[in-house]
Amino acid sequence: MIDFHLHFCGRNQYNSFVSICKITGLDKAALISLPDLQRDSGTYNDEVLFAINRDPSRFIGFGALNHRKSRRGAGPEIPYGEQVKKLYEDGFTGVKIWLGKPLTKTLFGVGVRDSAIQEAFTAAQELGMPIVYHAADPPDFWNSGKVYGDGSFDSFGKCIDDALWCAERFPGISFFFAHLFFLAGGLDKLETILVSLPNVFLDTAPGRWFFHELDKNHEKSVDFFTRFSKRIIFGSDALFFDQEVNSLVAGPNEQEAIKTIDRIRKFLDTKVLLDNPYPATKDLFPEIRGLGLDIESIENIMQKNVERFFIHKEKLL
Repeated sequence: MIDFHLHFCGRNQYNSFVSICKITGLDKAALISLPDLQRDSGTYNDEVLFAINRDPSRFIGFGALNHRKSRRGAGPEIPYGEQVKKLYEDGFTGVKIWLGKPLTKTLFGVGVRDSAIQEAFTAAQELGMPIVYHAADPPDFWNSGKVYGDGSFDSFGKCIDDALWCAERFPGISFFFAHLFFLAGGLDKLETILVSLPNVFLDTAPGRWFFHELDKNHEKSVDFFTRFSKRIIFGSDALFFDQEVNSLVAGPNEQEAIKTIDRIRKFLDTKVLLDNPYPATKDLFPEIRGLGLDIESIENIMQKNVERFFIHKEKLL
């Protein structure tokens, strides 16, 4: 089983991380870095490289861009195109783009359509580097009183449109839209996207929100995952940080990481009832049903769709 969306950002967590990989049956993993303006480097790329170098046949990495501003004026310290080339030289397989998340775009003061960021996409396409792209957030975050409910952030639709604009503009890049593109409640739209854009893939990193959305339209969800099993990849979004890390997300919890990985696997390949992990819907829908996909679909999603990235890395070694 391959986890294509796993955050490793703490060297001191390496041994427990490897242990959890064994416990959960993860043979390989794509490690996703994070940006953090409070760090001198602006990212956790060095931590991801540490893990990759410890076991280069097992792990590949997606580097984050450094969004720290240049002291000389506008723009980043290092042009984004140069950053991507450096990531490639350092041994990263791909790039993680966070700017589709409204909160992050506001914090970093740059958007994916900006010419400076477009240089990063151009470099990634020239180098054959895939991109894991976070677009939007759970749709209910835009409800009144929620994170984006005051109207000062990009709308949900704008986040989706920006991501699709990038995928259309750079057809040579494999785009992996995280969290099912936050469109688990709109499978018809997702189908249109996948049919029209052959370079777009989806990952199953849920952020806990999408289980009820898929269970609500259970038969349709099973059909969608089966028909598009070659365009969906397994990702957990599990987190591994040192305890003292001051980052954009919560600290590490090994048992929660195990539960997260196991929950998604069970949801995909069994029909058992699972506890609904999303607080916003848990009271009304305390349990969710697994999709119980067929073996071929499971093999595609959990391994075959991304094997080529690891095989390529092994040949380079």
